[in-house]
Amino acid sequence: MRNILEKEKEKYNIIHKQSGFDVDQPGYGRQRDLIKNSSDYFYSFIREHVNNSCRLLEIGIGAGEQTLFFLEKGLEFNSIDISDFAITELINLHPDLKDKINVASASDIPFGDDQFDLVLHLDGMEHIPVELEVDCLKESIRSTKKYVCYANACDVAYWDDLTISRGLGPAHCNLKNESEWVEFYEKYKDQFGYSLKWYDFTDRTFRIILEKKMNKTEVTKKSWSNFKTKEDAEKYLKGYPNQSAHQILNFLGSNINSIIDVACGNAQLYPIFKKQNPNVCYTGLDFSEPLIESAKKTIQNDEDAKIIFSDMYDYLTNTEETYDLSVLSHIVECCESPDFIFGKLSSISKYIAIRWYNPPTYEYDFSEIRMSPLSNDIGNSPYIRREMSKDYYEHLLNKYNLNIIHASSWPDVLHILEVQK
Repeated sequence: MRNILEKEKEKYNIIHKQSGFDVDQPGYGRQRDLIKNSSDYFYSFIREHVNNSCRLLEIGIGAGEQTLFFLEKGLEFNSIDISDFAITELINLHPDLKDKINVASASDIPFGDDQFDLVLHLDGMEHIPVELEVDCLKESIRSTKKYVCYANACDVAYWDDLTISRGLGPAHCNLKNESEWVEFYEKYKDQFGYSLKWYDFTDRTFRIILEKKMNKTEVTKKSWSNFKTKEDAEKYLKGYPNQSAHQILNFLGSNINSIIDVACGNAQLYPIFKKQNPNVCYTGLDFSEPLIESAKKTIQNDEDAKIIFSDMYDYLTNTEETYDLSVLSHIVECCESPDFIFGKLSSISKYIAIRWYNPPTYEYDFSEIRMSPLSNDIGNSPYIRREMSKDYYEHLLNKYNLNIIHASSWPDVLHILEVQK
């Protein structure tokens, strides 16, 4: 490992000595300019975080073009590069960078866990030796508390001839095509705890946004068990208007004989579905023990209904059951990984009905922990609230071959999706 790192340091010291530190020289500044000006989703996503003063880690410093841009923006950021020559020269040229930039390998990031809102490794992973790529991915995920953005060039580098002539191998020593990069990131998502939020391939570059799986689910799981009494759990949302729930079976009619109600709560939708189709087989799924106990009382002794006490991620990962309809009632905005939910439900369902609190009309995708009382006499409890962008929603629909066959907007937004097999 030491020999690999020493070789890489020598390689990039040679490149930086040859290229210098003019941030506007040919071949440099492209990523900076795209972050500033591009309307592309990938760069708009980065720009939104930059404009919102997130804490940022930049991996690979180049001539310092992005680094100086972040400094000008007044961001709280750090940058690392394996080239000690580049770090020294940039500090000499720009003393304000002294506490911002460090000599370090992307395979051993010198910061603690969850230190950054966003990790940027742009025009970077193609420079990482294959022997180090897994460690680099692991370290980026460890260091972020939200997102990692990669832009991986899929073509040879201008500096390859120089570095090869010095016996150091090509600058772009880790070239993969689009499918190979997807396979790489898919392979380690469960091990390192992230999801593939978005990716594409354009201009000979593979771009991807990884979203770290925080322990938000565990936090909110406890809060949804925070009902003061059984009566509170039984009354929860019982007075909420459910006109959109009536529309689901009115539209799908006799096509629906089996339903899974994901995050069913106290099964408040069960009587609606049962009234419309007395023979429907209903499955309610939830991770809140008080709500599950209330749901069991709701279905009483119905032999065609069952209530499952489980985290939806665990159940959907392991189930072999299939359903005519999956219902997500005001839950997409509260789940940690919409990609996982859409993917799993599209594999076990013919239709997916989504009732939205916040419909997917936002320009950017965002999630956070918020606080809200579960009932009037209970203090605030944490819950996840996601504002889903229209682009991300369209990405998920396309990714899992889902077609919106019905949409209504009163009293809440309802989308019925058909799975295109």
